[in-house]
Amino acid sequence: MSPIAIMHYNFISSIASCNYSWQALQSKCALPYSPNPLIYRALNQFFAEGTRKP
Repeated sequence: MSPIAIMHYNFISSIASCNYSWQALQSKCALPYSPNPLIYRALNQFFAEGTRKP
């Protein structure tokens, strides 16, 4: 696998291991794999929308 593919695999594994908890994802998972603020912001928005109560 390419380094990018490995990074994405690690990132997906991180999300799965955090059980989709955005607080856990922010603290444990997203930060090591999101050096780019745009990626982090997009993730933040994605999870904010995904966890918003109807």
